[in-house]
Formats: sequence, C-alpha cells, structure tokens
Amino acid sequence: MTLDSYADPTGTARRMTLLSEAAFELAQNGIELFSLPGGYLFASSDGNDLQALQKQAGRLAIDCGIDLLVGVDEIVKDTHPDAELIRRSKLGAFAIFASRHGAVANWRQRTITGADQHLISDTVCTGRPGRIFSS
Repeated sequence: MTLDSYADPTGTARRMTLLSEAAFELAQNGIELFSLPGGYLFASSDGNDLQALQKQAGRLAIDCGIDLLVGVDEIVKDTHPDAELIRRSKLGAFAIFASRHGAVANWRQRTITGADQHLISDTVCTGRPGRIFSS
C-alpha cells in the first residue's frame, strides 16, 4: 500500500484501480478475503460517494470472486469535537464489506478508543450495525 493520495479524495479513483488489480491477483491465488485499512478510500460527506464506492466494491467482489473489506474515511466538515461526533453517531469512518456472492454492507465507526464507548447511547449499541443489500 502507498501513502500516495492518502486523505485526498481525488486519489480515490487511483486507489480503487489498485484495489481492483490486487483483488484480481489475490483471487487468482485462492485468497477469499481481502481487507484494507480505514482511510484506504475517501468519500464526501453527502453520502453519494459512499454509495458509489459500495456499488463499485460490490461489483468488484463479484467480478473477481473475492470478499472485500475496505476502510473508507469521510471528509467531515463538522468542527464539533470528537466526543460530540461520537454522541451524535457522526464519526466519518466506515467499513464496506462486499461479498463475492453479492451482499454489500457498510458500518459506521462508533468510537475512537475503548475509553469513549460511554458516549454512545444504548439504543445505538443495540441497533443494526449496517445496511446490507444486494448489488
């Protein structure tokens, strides 16, 4: 992995190309799950970029025959302190899971450290962690 385009939303297309090339190569070698860390991809905060990345990851997983787990950081323009973002369930970090069988889901990161878990409401903790849909 490279730091090129890290934290730069304009680099997401290039990083998606690298993801595609690596996923194809790994699948050809019998690997069933390819995971990339938080911040590998970037999305705008309007939600459209995240949905587009989910669709791309879903299609890629099916085409390559490999499950994908990819970290996505959202460009958050909210200037509230992290504690407030945690309370409001608005942290700008996600994970996208895309199955080679067609299911796609995303999960929003809920905390930053184990010490801030008390900021989350019980309702958030018992809710569904993400949305799952078929591509």
